[in-house]
Amino acid sequence: IPSNIISQALLKLRKAGKIIKRGALPIILGDDPKYYSYFLNKEHSTSVRVLKSSINGILPDDRIFSINGFNVMGSKDVVRYARFINPGNIVPLCVLRSVEQHCVDVTIGGIEEKNIFYSEKNFE
Repeated sequence: IPSNIISQALLKLRKAGKIIKRGALPIILGDDPKYYSYFLNKEHSTSVRVLKSSINGILPDDRIFSINGFNVMGSKDVVRYARFINPGNIVPLCVLRSVEQHCVDVTIGGIEEKNIFYSEKNFE
């Protein structure tokens, strides 16, 4: 099926109030807004979900969109893009929440640590 046909169908479903998940996930219809993750195109798809967060502006279930301007498509990208940033440096981290993108500046921790993004509380 041509991508423009799929995009038109998804747009119609969205306008009709249906909830769509797309990307690394199967397409799911439902009506609970907390499951709403509609990605406009493949480039905006990401499977990296925030499990928990002590960083102001980043919420559980947000999906990591980019780190320091580089798009994140899978979990390996998170490590790859943070590996060459010195611990203590601050970079922009953008997440997708529903259809909106939210960006905050985060401090990078050591790559060997479980949580490489420090909140201000953790970094002191």
